[in-house]
Amino acid sequence: MPTVDVDQRRVVGARVKAKAVHVTSEIEAARRYGQLSKTKMVFGTVLSVDTAVNPTTNRSTTTVVAEYDFGGACARQSPNEPTGTYNDDNPTGTNTHNASVASPGALAANNQGAFNVYPFAPILDPRPVRQTSHGTEWRESDADTLLEVNGPVPHRSWSVRTTIAGETIGPGDDIQQRLSRLDYFLLMFPPSQLTLMHLLMNEEIQKINTLTPATHQAMTKGELLKFFGVIILCTKFEFGNRASLWSRTAKFKYIPAPCFGDTRMSRTRFDLLFRCLRFSYQPAFRPIGMAHETFRWMLVDDVVDSFNKMKPEAGCEVQHAADGESGVILRLTLVKKELEAREDDGLTLGTRVAKYLVEPWARTDRIVCGDSFFASVATAKELKSMGLRFICVVKNSSSHYPMTWLLSLELSNRGDHKGLVHLDNDGNPDMMAFVWVDRERRYFISNCSSLVEGDPHVRNRWRQGDDMEAEPEREELTVPTPKVCNIYYDTCAAIDQNNRHRQDNLQIERKIETKNWATRVGTTILGMCIVDAWLVYKGATGTSETQSEFYSWLAEELIDNSYDKGPIRRSTGSVTEASPPQHLFDSRTGAGRSGIQAHLTPTKRKRKVKGVIMQKQFYQAYAMMSHWTPRLPNRKCGFATQNMAGTALLSIWLHAIPLNTH
Repeated sequence: MPTVDVDQRRVVGARVKAKAVHVTSEIEAARRYGQLSKTKMVFGTVLSVDTAVNPTTNRSTTTVVAEYDFGGACARQSPNEPTGTYNDDNPTGTNTHNASVASPGALAANNQGAFNVYPFAPILDPRPVRQTSHGTEWRESDADTLLEVNGPVPHRSWSVRTTIAGETIGPGDDIQQRLSRLDYFLLMFPPSQLTLMHLLMNEEIQKINTLTPATHQAMTKGELLKFFGVIILCTKFEFGNRASLWSRTAKFKYIPAPCFGDTRMSRTRFDLLFRCLRFSYQPAFRPIGMAHETFRWMLVDDVVDSFNKMKPEAGCEVQHAADGESGVILRLTLVKKELEAREDDGLTLGTRVAKYLVEPWARTDRIVCGDSFFASVATAKELKSMGLRFICVVKNSSSHYPMTWLLSLELSNRGDHKGLVHLDNDGNPDMMAFVWVDRERRYFISNCSSLVEGDPHVRNRWRQGDDMEAEPEREELTVPTPKVCNIYYDTCAAIDQNNRHRQDNLQIERKIETKNWATRVGTTILGMCIVDAWLVYKGATGTSETQSEFYSWLAEELIDNSYDKGPIRRSTGSVTEASPPQHLFDSRTGAGRSGIQAHLTPTKRKRKVKGVIMQKQFYQAYAMMSHWTPRLPNRKCGFATQNMAGTALLSIWLHAIPLNTH
């Protein structure tokens, strides 16, 4: 009798093979096998064979279930997917990490007994030690990737320069809260911009006075700060018509009326200032011969320039550049059409923008982390020549980057990584290109740090077990992470978080609507300054105050500011206390008022005694929270004589009269 060949795919315990994309999802296959995901063959063991006959058509259907090993994970193939018998031919793709494929047939062995053992995947020739990409040579050296590329980088904390020469504020330096929230806002808002806005808005008011019979009073810098405070206060209310904020009649029974008139800025005055709001010089008409695009961008370039000149010299981690530790926006550049002629330096736009954003911090050996817009080998080289380090995730700009070699690697588990190094003229590693696997493959370019194991990523996830009727269990997933990835992911979200604070928490752009493009850009930058003030205040004071509370307190301090009272004066005479403003106290009882005009909260309980005159310590307790600052000789504080009126007034007050009287 002729022998009948047995289909090995229908033999329980037999070894079979199939394409990886037929066994698991394309995303999972791409994560493990890179560019070989669609051709990679994986091997498995047949677990069960079931043949069913359709009584209507009398056709038989055979269902084969096999378990495939992926190196650290197994998957069962669904029915009706193509499979093949195992043979000794070299499988499509390569296996660079394991010389063999693990055998998953324990279950089949228990059910079926012993079965034929087939050889594992053959050991392939090792990869060449060197790879060349667009003329740039990369070397495979695991030992070099474990060393600090270009040497270690010391940690540096952020700091902000104050108005006092040589004084800075860093993390935890203002636990006693010597500076008010208004002081922090003035540290973040460029003084030159405040002066420019004061001049430009008064010019607009003067133009309106010449066109209308009404005479509007000129605006002071203190009133401009109050205007900012009212803008922040508007974000605390939901309104359809801005005029309703000045209403004293409550629309609902349990929701009080906003009563913005208590801020001592009328609705007419607010509308006038908003109409005259200017952040930079704007010609009334487009100059002859100037393109419309150029005229449009000219309206806001001055604002960006003044913002960039003001920002503190903190550690820069990168269109925005922000400090990676504090989250403060350091430098801005607007995305606009390239109208000016540029030199043909051979650099990409991302490299040019990166150089501009970090130019003030050249030669400081700081680490710059950017998104894929800036990622390229050219950017890493240019920043290294500027004395800066660079870490970035490469996606599109792969020129001179060994992307093909890294794509062909097989990485089985999350946390696996592999890298190449580039050597300088002296034979020392100066750049590193590597791939790291998490949810997907991520390709990095770096000229600092190393692939030494760092702090792992820990995530908590709900997982359903084999029993579908059981409740899901919470599991802790730990993903090994190299040190260089720790540095990148600790800082890369700084700009997104700052934008989220401005858009979702502060919400100036949503609540203060405008159709003027320059006004919208200006209010956005104003929102950045306010958010930066919050971030510096939180870092310096360590406060438990929420972000929403900070904005409310800042609005009160801006509205009740004493900026126009003039500079603090020095005197060699004795310290004399000025009389407090009468509007802070009730004319009948002498007690402090409560409300928006003067929110007074004593720092200690003190009962008023009828017929007893209040002492200066009693005034002090109220003044601490009312933001009222008497004119005092500045003899006991370390502030130099200031030319700017009202800068850090509350902080001078706290220095001039010690709080601890004992």
